[in-house]
Amino acid sequence: MNARHLSLLAAATALLGAAPADQASAACSFTQTELPIGASGTPIAHVRIAERADGRPVLMVSDDVQNQETLWVYSCANRLCTSGQASQVVTSTNFFERSGIVVRNDGRPALVGSYRGGLRYFDCVDADCTSVNWVEIWPNATGIFSANPMVLQANGAPAFLYIDSTLGARPGHLIYHACDDDSCESGSEKTLAVPPDSTSQIFAPSLAIDANGHPAASYLVTHGASTSADYLIARCTDSACDAITHTTLAVPSSISNPTRTDLVIRGDGRPLALDSQGGHRALLDCNDVPCSSATDRMLPPEAPGDLLFGLDLTSDGRAAFGSFFPNWMNAWTCADANCASGTLDQVSTPATVLVEADHLRAADGSQFLAWIPWGSTLNFATCLADPIFADGFD
Repeated sequence: MNARHLSLLAAATALLGAAPADQASAACSFTQTELPIGASGTPIAHVRIAERADGRPVLMVSDDVQNQETLWVYSCANRLCTSGQASQVVTSTNFFERSGIVVRNDGRPALVGSYRGGLRYFDCVDADCTSVNWVEIWPNATGIFSANPMVLQANGAPAFLYIDSTLGARPGHLIYHACDDDSCESGSEKTLAVPPDSTSQIFAPSLAIDANGHPAASYLVTHGASTSADYLIARCTDSACDAITHTTLAVPSSISNPTRTDLVIRGDGRPLALDSQGGHRALLDCNDVPCSSATDRMLPPEAPGDLLFGLDLTSDGRAAFGSFFPNWMNAWTCADANCASGTLDQVSTPATVLVEADHLRAADGSQFLAWIPWGSTLNFATCLADPIFADGFD
């Protein structure tokens, strides 16, 4: 069990005994299915959701077979994902945290992930990723053990984050890698953040790029060797990241610590992050493009769950995200920029503890949830928007 599993377990356990929010404002109904990954009963560790141009989901999945973990691409055959194809990408000793996935302009997925202590880019040769070419970003056993959020640049080439080895020349630095093209056989790198001292650690990074091609990364950094962590953002003010603004967005509350980050960038260039710590459930709304300061927009009680994930924006700039409450998976869409109210869509689940989860909100207002109950397999649910409306409940 890695640190991420522990943090999700703690967050979910803290919710036991509370009550889910009222469903009266729900905009659509979820269709739920269990996705077959690997042999029957294979435990699943990580998942991310991407979307094709036609609206069909594509999932990055890694299983949890100790020292023999497999990275998969699951291509949904339809938007409800009632059927699809699971393609094995590669098997490694362990995939440390979540690998990244994007769907490129020609419909082919690309992934990046830790591989035997190194880092590899996986170039799917077709839309279902039935075979791959790979590029070695860092050799095996170089100490790369981080999550790898991944996005597309304006030129269609992928970009991703990783945390460098603590044993190298950039010990524990948060690195932005921009591929030159969609093969990622060459690229450029920039350090976005450095731990403040030799005992502090950066973890839980998220990545977004604005319309001008300027990246932003949110991340957590521990207070020395403790388990306490601050929530920060590194905002590049140019595409090469030669100028970076660093801002602390949140600190531990009196009853909790940040355990994960989520990040998007509004149409006007201002970043927006999501804090799910139990004592500070809030949108962290940057006041300007460099994010030199931010406003806390505390979430209302009607947005249930202390485990929040998968921050997205609607077409008119409202925040939307997923959350977990024992026996309920939720999709919340803010009514306005302040998020004092919103719309809740829910799907019931037997799960009382989660290993991992993700959420994606499509441009038409449809919502996708993927989650892994403790000791179980991968579950998926789709809430299709009312076709009368262009963007959910609007």
